[in-house]
Amino acid sequence: MAYQAPRRLAMWSALVLAACVLGLIARAALVTGAEYVQTGGVDAREDVLCDGLPPFVVVVDAGSTGCRAHAFRVSPGAYASTFTLEPAGARVKLETPLASLAGKSADEVADAIGPMLDEIATRVPRADIADTPVYVWATAGARALSDAQQTQLWSVVTQAVRKRTDFFLPAPGSKSEANHFRTIAGAEEGYFAWLAANYVVGVDMTRVGSDDAPFETETVGALDVGGGSAQFVALMAEDKHASPEPEMETETRIAAASLDALAESVYVRSYLGVGAAHAELRARKEAASKAKANGLSEASFACGFKGHTQETDGVVLTGSGEYDKCVELIQKLTARKLEEDGETVSPFALAAPAAALGVESRRAFLGMSLLFHVTNFLHVAFPGALPTFPKPSLREVRDAGRKACGAEWSKLLRDVAGVDANTPVDRLPGRCFDAALLVALLGENGGFGFAEDERRVEFVDDVDGRNVEWTMGAAMSLAHRAAAEAAGKETTLECGVSASKKTRVVRPRGSKTTRVVRKSVGVVAALGAMCALIAALAGAVEADKMW
Repeated sequence: MAYQAPRRLAMWSALVLAACVLGLIARAALVTGAEYVQTGGVDAREDVLCDGLPPFVVVVDAGSTGCRAHAFRVSPGAYASTFTLEPAGARVKLETPLASLAGKSADEVADAIGPMLDEIATRVPRADIADTPVYVWATAGARALSDAQQTQLWSVVTQAVRKRTDFFLPAPGSKSEANHFRTIAGAEEGYFAWLAANYVVGVDMTRVGSDDAPFETETVGALDVGGGSAQFVALMAEDKHASPEPEMETETRIAAASLDALAESVYVRSYLGVGAAHAELRARKEAASKAKANGLSEASFACGFKGHTQETDGVVLTGSGEYDKCVELIQKLTARKLEEDGETVSPFALAAPAAALGVESRRAFLGMSLLFHVTNFLHVAFPGALPTFPKPSLREVRDAGRKACGAEWSKLLRDVAGVDANTPVDRLPGRCFDAALLVALLGENGGFGFAEDERRVEFVDDVDGRNVEWTMGAAMSLAHRAAAEAAGKETTLECGVSASKKTRVVRPRGSKTTRVVRKSVGVVAALGAMCALIAALAGAVEADKMW
């Protein structure tokens, strides 16, 4: 029987080879979408974005009034450099502002932010943690710190995050590490908020840089007011609706090659110190200062609920609930702040240019963060006060603000405390000021320039379950660079020639008929591969018996 061995060996080899070939055919036919192929050099892991799209991105908003951690799932699209971005579970809140931890040790910071980091890590599958980058970016609260304070803060925050999490971080001390822990500029915060606002309303900003980029007229503007700053953001596009020949209008797609390049075409203004917490503190300090100058230890405060008392700089300020007087006070303080900071020229107003405000084209805007919180509070706490919420006019907000501020504090505390999830008891006293701040910042008298009766601003916290916050825009900007880098496009990433790279290979989906045929071929090939392997194994068993 020995003379049959070479023939049987050749037969078994052919069966195994056939199984392998059929298996490869099955894989090619059944697997669609995109994959990444490792190419070039040693994997330096300097920046995970150089390796293509990460599976998730975690961004921590270290704001003026607290921290909010967000996880986003990043999924490759059907074509090169495209992707989708979705929240991976609910955001995680921490009441402690990061800036308040300046001067603390790494262990103290880890104890403070650790529970938030632990919770957000549960939003990411364990197998993806090591490939998921985390970014802790601070806003207005940290901007108010000195350079030395910020340097110390980021040093201990970096140590704390490394100690507490297994998220991907680049080499200690590297340039890439600095991008994971930093204070972002107000213009960045505003631009990210604008990207998020457009994405959640259906304007797919991930397509910027492609032939299928969104139309300029599709975009909405973004108004974002936090505890420390306020931002106005809108695309500076030609107002086509103002054309005397509307029938000649043509839609223009966004021409920017990347989201980084697009930022140059967007009007972004960020004003530090005019956010709710900073502005209210300034108003209270001014009232206390005037009282002291007159030898008084008590004084009325127009921006407080009627009867509410609070001590500021040794002076007891009692709210008088004078809403219109409060609006005027905020307008004066805002103009003075702008003059002090050299933000604008006389008459020191926030007014946006017509091309950004888009009055003629009736450009829509989304009002986010505090703007939503205060209008939602007025809507929930005072039923019927804002019947057109979430798109009330400024006149309606003004009327609702008068009603709210005029309420007796003791009655308000009894009947309203806890009815609005976004207004904890310790924030309730500030809602009178917030309602006045909204009108002062958005209106025509020193504000962004919206008319009293127009309804172009929709105040939102989420759209279809997706939070409208700047962190989504930040994650989108990061993922957009990664996708462009993987597709071989020029980006702002500094990946280096020695760093390993994953090249994105796209498997087109094709027509429905093509997909059915491909699937059928794949199934047949897979069955053939299984049969060949079974035959080879059977032959091996039989040969074993014969020998």
